[in-house]
Amino acid sequence: MRGKTAKILGGVVGFLLFLSALWVLYKTLKSYHLTDIAAELKSIPGQKLLLALGLTFLNYLVLTGYDTLAFKYIRNSLSYFKIAYASFIGYAFSLNMGYALISGGSARYRLYSSWHLPKTDIAKVIAFCTFTFWLGFFSLGGVIFLVSPPPLPPTWHLPLDSIQILGAGFLLLIGLYLFWGLLKRKTFKIRKWAFSPPQRSILIGQILLSALDWALAATVFYVLLPADSGVSYLTILSVLLLAQLASLASQVPAGLGVLESVVMLFLSPMIAASTLFGALLAYRAIYFLLPFCIAILMLLVHETRLRGRKTMKHLTPKEAFQKTKEGHVYLDVRTTEEFKKGHPKGAVNIPVFIAGPAGRELNPNFLAKVKEQFDKNAKLVVGCHSGGRSAKACEILISEGFAHVVNCKGSFGGGPDPETGEPVKGWKDEGLPVE
Repeated sequence: MRGKTAKILGGVVGFLLFLSALWVLYKTLKSYHLTDIAAELKSIPGQKLLLALGLTFLNYLVLTGYDTLAFKYIRNSLSYFKIAYASFIGYAFSLNMGYALISGGSARYRLYSSWHLPKTDIAKVIAFCTFTFWLGFFSLGGVIFLVSPPPLPPTWHLPLDSIQILGAGFLLLIGLYLFWGLLKRKTFKIRKWAFSPPQRSILIGQILLSALDWALAATVFYVLLPADSGVSYLTILSVLLLAQLASLASQVPAGLGVLESVVMLFLSPMIAASTLFGALLAYRAIYFLLPFCIAILMLLVHETRLRGRKTMKHLTPKEAFQKTKEGHVYLDVRTTEEFKKGHPKGAVNIPVFIAGPAGRELNPNFLAKVKEQFDKNAKLVVGCHSGGRSAKACEILISEGFAHVVNCKGSFGGGPDPETGEPVKGWKDEGLPVE
């Protein structure tokens, strides 16, 4: 009940913030015509637009480092291409749809689960990336707000005369994190969740990478402003940090209206409102909408590929044995302990599942171990005890492009036919060669 109430309350607050943002925009821009704004958009030199596009590309490239560090933290492996693919889609969705844990998290879950990453690892990656995102904000924001705080506009009603105290608070939080991660290094628990400090190199990488991310995001907007605006980069950075904070807190999709309102309130006394809003429109199109459109297409391509996967073939143990005589290798994906108790003659053992804290979970090194011994044209018969784990292993291998993989239904100990449900005798009960 509490969760439902909080969800409704969050939606109401977000809606009210959105309406407030629209009102501020209306009050700020009512003296200007759309033709003036369109003219300002056209007045941005092509070189500036190209530079903004290049910096946006670089920024999203930096964002892939969040997920890369996360995989190092959880000690799991996945190709950089897949990590970058999921990272780009996840961040493009979260920046444009709001509710980052839901929108970007759902996109990541969809992609990483299709690549057979364990659910617990996916949750850790999402949590790590979210935490890293805010580490950079607190680090960079703390320094900027403390050293070069922007003057608060008269209409910005806060219980503070300056945001320097906000910067000091941010740096205090970073200091506590550094103390825990670099010096104390003790695992702490919140209910059933245990949090271990990352390696020192990962911890420093989190802060530096995220700070660079926020700095690049501000640089994209800075280069879209007129060269003679007279506003320093540090001022733009501090205002953008405040605007992004307001946008993320509002959870309005893409901070629509919220980001623009904060920027207009702080910078319109220094830059003509029509010029400023023209730059903001270009910033939203380049930094938010363009990557979002590309991410949607990338997700569509991924889903299309998933539906085009090769259909898995199932063979009985006798048929599988005949395949081994024709050159197929029997890949036994049971645990090492099961394998030692008896297995098909000549079988190779690579467990697809291993024991984990929450019970049986996917072996993160399964695919890497298979690739060490077999290329993608290898002819493999995959088996386990009854056919279930081997079917999962076949899915993983087929999704990775292994062209000649078949599942041994019934496998070593016997089990149900995956298509009819009828019992199938296992390799051992069929009297086939074992060792």
